[in-house]
Amino acid sequence: SNRLNEVIFNSNLLGELRSLGFIRNLVQDQEIDIDEYQNGRLHRIAAEDRMQELGVSSKMNASPDFLQFLFKLGHETADRWLATDGKLIGQNSTWHPGLAA
Repeated sequence: SNRLNEVIFNSNLLGELRSLGFIRNLVQDQEIDIDEYQNGRLHRIAAEDRMQELGVSSKMNASPDFLQFLFKLGHETADRWLATDGKLIGQNSTWHPGLAA
């Protein structure tokens, strides 16, 4: 049941993100009126390489040490992202749905 909820959530989220990417492409290709759509900007901060190292059982790990590890990893990842892409906040997207992460 828990896994099913996760899959459903991810599926819905990915569908919404694909829709945003589709609309973005239509606006860029001037196939729809740009005045009708606000130009949204998407950013993605991810530590997939580190997260893939974790086993499936980590989803159930609520130990303080593990949570502290995730907290630290999140801060380190965000700091790296801000250093490389932070200047684009409010200017351009740094992530485009449908393109490689």
